[in-house]
Order: sequence, then structure tokens, then C-alpha cells
Amino acid sequence: MFELITRGLFKRYDSGRWILRDLNLHLYAGKRYGIGGGNGSGKSTLISLMAGLSMPTKGEVIHSMSGHLIEPMLWHRHMSMAAPYADLFDYLSVQEILEYSAKFKPWAEGLTTDDVVRICKFEGRESLLTKQLSSGMKQRLRLGMAILTQSSLLLLDEPLTNLDQENQNWFEELIARHCKERCIVIASNDLEDFARADEMINL
Repeated sequence: MFELITRGLFKRYDSGRWILRDLNLHLYAGKRYGIGGGNGSGKSTLISLMAGLSMPTKGEVIHSMSGHLIEPMLWHRHMSMAAPYADLFDYLSVQEILEYSAKFKPWAEGLTTDDVVRICKFEGRESLLTKQLSSGMKQRLRLGMAILTQSSLLLLDEPLTNLDQENQNWFEELIARHCKERCIVIASNDLEDFARADEMINL
């Protein structure tokens, strides 16, 4: 079973402002966690620390599998992430970016890239360059790549950004179908994101 632990976690910006102070968490697979708080409270910073994209000023983030520590350099094998600010390769097509992603981490549950195209509602639009996609389509592509990738930890920052109601429903169905055994962490300002959270982390 996957676990994520933070011990005495502190983060200070270059300006000298502390954003996180002595944060201690223990998160488990099979649960959905919400990270709430106002703008500037540290939600995205915490997601970045959990992903290993940022280093803490003090303290540590620990990933473990079945009681065995996962080396920080190997965290990426167990984690997937989606955020509306995450860049996509503008001059790759939808098909190409999905094939590129699959080279680094396989799709979940034996899915193929063609399956992912269909599930993410890009059939007939596979040849579109990502720069040609609407903001909602880009967000759907990001979410699909994160959720449908093999991973024990799923980190989602503001997942409903740019999604209309139809695609918000699509997102929830995707989570319900493909993420029952994973540790899901959602950072958001939108209360809708926390409707099905098992536990809240308020910053």
C-alpha cells in the first residue's frame, strides 16, 4: 500500500515569507484528500512539494510502498500530476503527446493510447496540435494523462479549471472508475472539488 508522509514540513519563499510551517501529514492509498485555503495559503506549493518538484526549506516528504521507502529520484514512477498551469508541447498533436507520455509511464489497466484518445473525447481530433485546443480541451487532456497513467499517487491542482458541467461530470466518472486504489490529493478553491473528499487539509 502506498503512503505519503510529511514530517515537520516548512517552506519559505525567496522573499523571506513563510508559506508552510511544521506541516505533518500521513496520507494513504484508497483515499481522496482535499487541500483547501485562501489564495496564497500554499496549496499549489504543497502539491509541488509532494511531487518532488520543489524542495522544502525544512522537514521532509516521504513516499513509501508496502512499508518500504521510495527513493526521491524514483518518486516519478509512482506519481502523476495535473495542473492548469502545466505546459503542453504546443507543436505536438494530441496523438503525439499521448504517445510521448506513454513512453515514460504506461497507461493504467492495460489501456492503449487509442483507448485514451477515446476516453478523453479526442476521437477525430487526434491530429490537432495542442496549441489549437481550447482551454477546456487542454485541461481535459492534462487530466486524462494523469488519471489514466499507472500511478499510486494522483496530484490534482485546481482540476475543474476551464471545465464546463459536462466535462466536470466526465472528470468525476473518470476518478470513480480508475482511482479506487490510489491516493488522490486535490488542491482547490472550488468547494465542488471537495464534495467526495474523505479528509480535508486546511492551510
